[in-house]
Amino acid sequence: MPIKKLLLVKLLIPICIIFFALEGIYTTSIQAKETGQNNCKGYSNFASSGNTSGNISNYGYYVAHQNWIYYSNFDDKGKLYKMKTDGTGIQKVIDENAKFINVIGDWIYYISYDDENSCINKIKIDGSSRTSLIEYDRHIKFLNVYEDKIYYILSNNEADVKNYYYSINELKTDGTNVGEVFRFETCSSPQYFYLSGNYGYCLVNKYGGHSYNNAICRLSLDSSNKSTMLVSNAITFNVSEGWIYYGTFNEIRRIKVDGKEDKKITDGFPGGLPDGQWGDPPCLNVDGNWIYYKDWSTQIIYKLDVYGKNKTKLADCIADSINIAGDYLYCPEYQADSSGEFYKYIDIRKIKK
Repeated sequence: MPIKKLLLVKLLIPICIIFFALEGIYTTSIQAKETGQNNCKGYSNFASSGNTSGNISNYGYYVAHQNWIYYSNFDDKGKLYKMKTDGTGIQKVIDENAKFINVIGDWIYYISYDDENSCINKIKIDGSSRTSLIEYDRHIKFLNVYEDKIYYILSNNEADVKNYYYSINELKTDGTNVGEVFRFETCSSPQYFYLSGNYGYCLVNKYGGHSYNNAICRLSLDSSNKSTMLVSNAITFNVSEGWIYYGTFNEIRRIKVDGKEDKKITDGFPGGLPDGQWGDPPCLNVDGNWIYYKDWSTQIIYKLDVYGKNKTKLADCIADSINIAGDYLYCPEYQADSSGEFYKYIDIRKIKK
């Protein structure tokens, strides 16, 4: 769908802040030791987590599992496909759109959207046994599958402006609905949720009047509603190997998951489409010891190590997200139309890491 281009670039920062405050239409304790994310160089073939934090924060369009990549095919209306890691053997898994794709064992978990409903579904990797686990008449996002548990952000009381709120809900992979395990305050908007160890991590925007904080918070998902603010003024983040990597409007930084050792890594704004596009997810994805991001001002994708060294240009690419699967980055690429007023999708750009 075309994305409207804002005419005044100088309004980028306030507009992006408004977006994060308003857009956010978008679990039982986890019995696991806090060890950070098990990141395996672009693969999600470990048993516990269904996709990487970097991919989930970029809408989970791709995930690599064993020798296959499962993905949302932009050239077929976002339908669920799979291919071998060398790019051969392309097959449609099901004629249904899929986002926030997770794979655990022999099962694929994903969110499918239509004009009115959002569904969490599962299907075997061979395309059999498709099962609808839960369906809502409102939007859900940021699906995380951890062992036999599924977590996601849900909007509630949409018709009641004063009491509208978001929650994190839990669902078992067998379809058992545990329900709400964390409730965000009214007048707050959560984004970029990811589960790591015993906690959930989320970018939370509390708003009212002109107060915004864009805070990365650590959440207890045991219905106690306990949360700890780790850092403010963030626009996106990844959780990887005990660290949170996050972007601001002018830097990429990292901080430990306990809130200690906040350090600058590099200058740069890991933003989406050019000229102040409203509604783009920032482009940041951490994979192993490498950070991949797209600089908003130049529309260039770079990589550098987690210590801020060995910065390398990978590609010029007008992308709105970066997913990593195996040895490649997969980036939906856009271009301006003849009027210069809209950006529209043209192709998936495959970039060697």
